[in-house]
Amino acid sequence: MSSAVELLRRRAGTIAAQLLRDAPAGAITGIFAGGSVARGEVWAAEVAGVHEIYSDIDLYVLVADGASLEAVRRVMRAATALPADDGGNVRFVRSVDAGVYTPADLRAQPMRPGTVDLRARRLVLAGDPAAIDACLPAPLPPAAEEALYLLENRAWDALAAPPSTDTGRRAWKVFAYKVDLDIAAAHLIASGAGAEAVADPVTALAGSAGEHVPPDVAGRARVAAAARAQLNAALANDDVIARPPLERLCAAWQRLAPGILGAAAGADLIAIRCAAGRRFRNLREFVRVASSRGMPRGVAVAGAVPRISRASRSVLRVHALVRGLERAQLVDDAALRAHLAQVEAVTRLLGFGGGALDERARVAHDAIS
Repeated sequence: MSSAVELLRRRAGTIAAQLLRDAPAGAITGIFAGGSVARGEVWAAEVAGVHEIYSDIDLYVLVADGASLEAVRRVMRAATALPADDGGNVRFVRSVDAGVYTPADLRAQPMRPGTVDLRARRLVLAGDPAAIDACLPAPLPPAAEEALYLLENRAWDALAAPPSTDTGRRAWKVFAYKVDLDIAAAHLIASGAGAEAVADPVTALAGSAGEHVPPDVAGRARVAAAARAQLNAALANDDVIARPPLERLCAAWQRLAPGILGAAAGADLIAIRCAAGRRFRNLREFVRVASSRGMPRGVAVAGAVPRISRASRSVLRVHALVRGLERAQLVDDAALRAHLAQVEAVTRLLGFGGGALDERARVAHDAIS
């Protein structure tokens, strides 16, 4: 049986081939994969003779200037919906995370754990490698604020209830191990560590960069790295989920946020993170977001002026984290009410008014991110 890395790369190649076949002629100039596919660091276990693969595929599709992004995205949605199996011998648990970029879009990508090492570690599936490299941003150390972005975005995955199926429970344990690696990466980002350290936090912990990471965080990251190497054995251990991933993410965020945000003791960190009170700045952001969804500018302004006092994107992005803080009783009632009022306002004004607030926030966050 092929290795998990080979299986994941084969699937990426199949998707790339369909994209090239079905996209408008000349629209796609390059396709490459980053993340696990490029690094060869795949989370996988063998279950009853089946490769169960828990890593996703980070796919980057580069389009020519002037080509229709939406036309390529339609083709991409069809290609990534291909059956995720290989004759019953492999089970792909995660979906494909694919993005369509112009050269300018790709160069403008912020330095984050998923993009910081694209120049050094990317698997070219189509196009000229040199031309693709010319579109990649230089590997600079991520800004300290990216540590909070990492934890906030991961909190959305952690907010969901643990799955009830056997496959789902195994995937949840893998996610919990990966959270410990992400928390270590967040500490490295906050300390100003270089791009290579952020891309490979476990190796960085053994060097001077590790001096800035708390011993408990470093210890859990090392356990997670060892688990990836021996995943079948690691999945038999329930210790990794004894403390829920969302709780660990919230604790790490509270540990790092004051220094990154320049907050005084006792400050409302959620309000500061969402630029509370900067009404003109936040109004402009909301109008841009609303306009991108087809709302007339005048309507957006009229709705936002009396109701929007925080940054809309931030309000939605931190919502899962706030729910985690609420569960752990780490956010006071006044701060919680203020946050929820803004989530209510933003989701309704953007047209996401139906259903439970958490689901509305999730859908709105995905739509405008």
